[in-house]
Order: sequence, then C-alpha cells, then structure tokens
Amino acid sequence: MSRTCILVVDDDPDLRSVLQERLTYRGYRVETAENGHDALTKLDLAVFDGVLLDYMMPGITGVAVLQHIRQHCPLLPVVMMTGETSSQVAAQARAAGARACLLKPFDQEGVGTSGAVLVRHGGISLVVARMTTTERNRSTPRETHWH
Repeated sequence: MSRTCILVVDDDPDLRSVLQERLTYRGYRVETAENGHDALTKLDLAVFDGVLLDYMMPGITGVAVLQHIRQHCPLLPVVMMTGETSSQVAAQARAAGARACLLKPFDQEGVGTSGAVLVRHGGISLVVARMTTTERNRSTPRETHWH
C-alpha cells in the first residue's frame, strides 16, 4: 500500500525542508517544489493527495498554481500558506479554490495537522491549526474550519 503523498511548494528552502521533515516523520511521502513552475511540472508528472502551497512566490504565484490545480484536478485538496495577516489574502486564496489558509510562521503541530486533515477529509471539510501572535506565546493552536 502506498503512502499518502503531499506536494509542498514554497520558495523558502528552510521552510520546505522543515515541512518535508515534519510530514515525513508523521508518515507522509513528501515531494517539494521551490517555485510555481516547478510545482506545475511536478503536478503534471505525478499524482498527489494534497498540496501545501505558498501564496507569494517569485514568478508564478501560488494563486496561479492553485488556479491551474482547480482546472486540472478540481478535487485535489490545497492548503495555502502565507505570512500575510490580511483577511483579504485568505479571502483571495479561498476564492481561488484553497480549502484553507495556514498563517506562517506556524508550529510543528500545525504542520502535522495540515497534512493529516488534507488526507482525512479529502478536501471536503478541513480543519487547519494555526497560531496567532498571542497564541504563539501561549503555544495553543486555534482551529479554523472551512467547509
């Protein structure tokens, strides 16, 4: 039986490495892409069970990659990751087809939750742990539900 495969797309090599390490530790098979072009290539060549996708990348943006995903794999669960705290960013990601938006930086538990939820709910109902500044200080994640 093959393990669940998640594509992690982020232009920050340190974040890609941490996400790959944490998700692999939790039992997922993880592929990474450093930019939108690399992500589109990998999406055309392989089948993924979920995508963690950076919102803002040089070149092809996360939103453009998400639009491509929605055209070619409309049921593929995608969680957008962003450092932008504006609710407008989350609204744009959701309008483009993201199941949820994960606010960076996030803690180790938030990363594991994102991967697990992508798979368990198949993109129909997501629960994503994320941290606000106050909660980071208390180390207590807040859950955001998008249906």
